[in-house]
Order: sequence, then structure tokens, then C-alpha cells
Amino acid sequence: MAQYVRYIIKPPGAYKEFHELARRNGLDLVDKIEKEPRSPLAVQEVFSNVDDTVGVRYIEDGLAEIPYIQISGPQRELYSRVIANGLSVFSEQELVATWDTATSLEDKIDAILRIGITADQQPSEPYLARIRQALEAAEPEVRSAGLVAFSYHPWVVLRPLIERIRDHDSYSDARDRARIILETWDRTRLA
Repeated sequence: MAQYVRYIIKPPGAYKEFHELARRNGLDLVDKIEKEPRSPLAVQEVFSNVDDTVGVRYIEDGLAEIPYIQISGPQRELYSRVIANGLSVFSEQELVATWDTATSLEDKIDAILRIGITADQQPSEPYLARIRQALEAAEPEVRSAGLVAFSYHPWVVLRPLIERIRDHDSYSDARDRARIILETWDRTRLA
């Protein structure tokens, strides 16, 4: 079972609308974390209900440059419905469709980053297939974005592909990202 659920809310006004929805549903701001040096996190606001049975985080990700909401705790399912029904969020079908129909470099990068953020913690279709497609894309910038998408949930099944990018990709940014991802992955597995 997933430990958390993530949603990407659609702009414009997403931040303001989220705050209003949180207030209406008994969620209070309990912590705000600002960017630390060398951290990809730009801002994180943590909300909780009065009995602390749900944690809802508004996260502005400095690496992907996409704000998202992460919901965890025993009442995760209830508050997931509140968020999904109360805000304009990307559905799984929309996430997949934006990747499948993307034609420009920018659209492909944005689509795969959204897929990476919202992917399940365990590899599942259709997320796995799209991230693999990005990692094997002809465009080096899309491969690099695919690595960022992969880094949200480093699935073992894709490790050989990440190693191949690290060792053989023609694009130095992709090689460097793959190396950092693998080094971080190995450190966290040993910890």
C-alpha cells in the first residue's frame, strides 16, 4: 500500500485555491520549510487536521519546478478525495495523454516530470512505460528529464537502464544525473 499520494494542481491560482480548500476542510498550517543550500526543495508547507491523522504538504519542487500536493497518514484516502474533488488536478489519464501527445521538447519535459512526481512508489503501468520511453528518448534533454522523473521513485527494474545512461550516454548532463542518482540510491540503500 502506498505511503502517500501526490497530485499536481493545475494553474492558474492553484496555490491560493489549495489554501482555501485546506482551510475549509480543517487543515491548519503547522510548518513551513524554506529552501536549504543544495536542496532541490524550494518551499514546503505542512498542513494537518486537529487530530493529526493526515499530513498534507504543498511542495514547490525547485528541481522539476512543478508545485504538487502530497497526502499521507491514516486519513490519506479521505483527504485524497477532498483534494481530487475540490481542486483542478491532473488525472492519471491526463498525465499519460500529455506525454503521449507531446510534440515539442518543452511539452515532453513537462509531461514526464509530472508523471515522475505522481508515479506510484512501486513500478506500475502506465508510469513505468512512459518513464522508460523518456529515458530512451532521442532528445538528450528529455533523457535528462526522464532521469529526474525516475529519481522520485528509483525502481529497481530500471536500474540497468540508468547504469547504461551513466556509462554510455552521449549527453554529459544525462551521464552526470545518472551517476548522482545511482550514488545517492546506493548510499540510501546502505543507510
